[in-house]
Amino acid sequence: MFKVAKFFILLFFFTYCNNAYSINIIRDSEVEAMVKELAQPLFSAAGIDGNQIKVFIINDKSINAFVIDNNSIFIHLGLLQYSAEPYVLLGILAHEIAHISAGHILQMSGAMGYFQSIAMISYMVGLVSTIIIDPQIASAILLSGITLSSRLFFNYSQEQESVADSYALKYLDESGYDNSGMKEVFDYFKSIEHENTEGYFRTHPLSDKRIFAVQNYKVKNSVRPILADKLLRFKRMVAKLDSFFSPIHVVSNKYEGNSEYVNAVIHYRQGEIEKAIAGVNLLIQESNNDPYLYELKAEILYKAGNLSEAIKMYEESLRYLSEKNSYLVKLALSHTLLLHGDIKKAIFYLEQIVSVEPNNAFVWKYLSVAYKRNADTAMHYFALTKKACIEGNAKQFMKYAELAIKNLPKGSPYLLQIEDMKQLNQFLSTFKIYK
Repeated sequence: MFKVAKFFILLFFFTYCNNAYSINIIRDSEVEAMVKELAQPLFSAAGIDGNQIKVFIINDKSINAFVIDNNSIFIHLGLLQYSAEPYVLLGILAHEIAHISAGHILQMSGAMGYFQSIAMISYMVGLVSTIIIDPQIASAILLSGITLSSRLFFNYSQEQESVADSYALKYLDESGYDNSGMKEVFDYFKSIEHENTEGYFRTHPLSDKRIFAVQNYKVKNSVRPILADKLLRFKRMVAKLDSFFSPIHVVSNKYEGNSEYVNAVIHYRQGEIEKAIAGVNLLIQESNNDPYLYELKAEILYKAGNLSEAIKMYEESLRYLSEKNSYLVKLALSHTLLLHGDIKKAIFYLEQIVSVEPNNAFVWKYLSVAYKRNADTAMHYFALTKKACIEGNAKQFMKYAELAIKNLPKGSPYLLQIEDMKQLNQFLSTFKIYK
């Protein structure tokens, strides 16, 4: 289910301003899997390994998306909710994928050096799946000398935007996708151009030019309609986002009681747990072992305090999820197991998670708690060492590294990892990235 990360980023705007921004990251296994499934043909057309790309949803109602490195795409909630059909989303995804394939990330201008940029990106991605981040951690992200626009993290030139548009049209064509979504979103941008001509649109081609490019693109491949099952899953994804993140009266008016899924979530949000569970049970009975319905039921049971039943439903969800889509469910299950007192099982799943996302400070924090409760002092300190390294906290890193070295057995492979982290610590300190 949804995990929202309050991600406090303190950035000195080298050109524009030095305001602090708070970015809320929404993590949801169903949403991320759906987006990546739709994007897979685009990744293939661009020659990109989709398995290396992570998708994050920004809790922002504006219609926007951006990339911060070659492995992460951030999509605004507003874009997903605006996309009544997948084609608008696909058009924007194709454009962002084009920025990656065209190498625009590496070409970004700014007063910061390349290594500092990469360090900031790695840190953001390392923390982005944290459910709650201590605001003190944000000082590790304190950066100066990078040119940022007021709308996006990276400021592309009009030429780069035009290149991304042309690549996007090509990728949509090769994927068999209709490019009508690109025109639709450019029509939308045209309708608001007068509101921000001096900001966002200063670095983007005017929408008339972009619309002209779409209309005059010569399609080489037949458009293949998106399968009905995939369309239904996409619409449920949008309904899910609506029902969790829009005011209840807005959701009720939009769906008019015609969606059992939406009705179940509304009952949940109103504290009517029995009605919510009854609604989800009905959906489960009608589905073919839908893992995301089991996950939804687990979340409701967890919030109701029924941890043992929540654990069963999370485990049921994992039975039907592919390994690549199981990360967030395992994280929720691990958290529930820790609360329930099943420490060894929690460690089992948490260690699986860090094998996939080794730079996730939040998971290492959970592991430090689990190891401590399992009386594994050495691994408790190692987990805290890893967490401090990811967060860029040099003082905490040295403290816990020393304790971990004292407690780890001689010849432990974790001692080598600590030495590697020390070298990284020293390197980053040279660039004044660590605090």
